[in-house]
Amino acid sequence: PHQGKERAGFNLSSGINAEYGGCALAIKCKVGAYVDGEGEMKDMDCLATQDKCSKTTSVLAGKTTEAYLCGACILEDGCEDCSTDYCNGASSLSLVGLLATVLYLLVQ
Repeated sequence: PHQGKERAGFNLSSGINAEYGGCALAIKCKVGAYVDGEGEMKDMDCLATQDKCSKTTSVLAGKTTEAYLCGACILEDGCEDCSTDYCNGASSLSLVGLLATVLYLLVQ
């Protein structure tokens, strides 16, 4: 009965948001920072131009810093990015790192 009708900018037949020119919805990422395990993180809808989430880990002056952001890695050192909703959460990237390490050791 609603096929092809648009209500509030949403095309019910295609599921594409007409208000944004037919663009798909943006990726959702974890965003926040931790220093030595203390900090906070929240869920965020990223900009439509961002199609990846990232997590950067660095050590400076003996403190471990983790930054969770919308968008691909800018620097390669200590950064991992991914392309599914909330994929940069602490557990998902840790698992990826663990699997990569295991695969690397098996190949050697």
